Amino acid sequence: MLARRYGKIINIASMQSFTGGYTIPAYAASKAGVAQITKAFANEWTGRGVTVNAIAPGYMDTKMTAAVKADPVRYERILARIPAGRW
Repeated sequence: MLARRYGKIINIASMQSFTGGYTIPAYAASKAGVAQITKAFANEWTGRGVTVNAIAPGYMDTKMTAAVKADPVRYERILARIPAGRW
């Protein structure tokens, strides 16, 4: 991409990249790394024709979030912060 002076990279970060996580420090740290490397590459490569971005989805209904959804207090606290009012 750099040799061609054209390309687009989209990384998958997470809202945990920015907020940290409760009981998931390794996940939050790894996603923060994705966010930071995206910023670093964007700073370095955008001027050379390669666009670098990341998307950061919020909570998704998956096996990984089942415990959070099963905890009514945590679930309601998270839901209250989501503008759409749903996962």
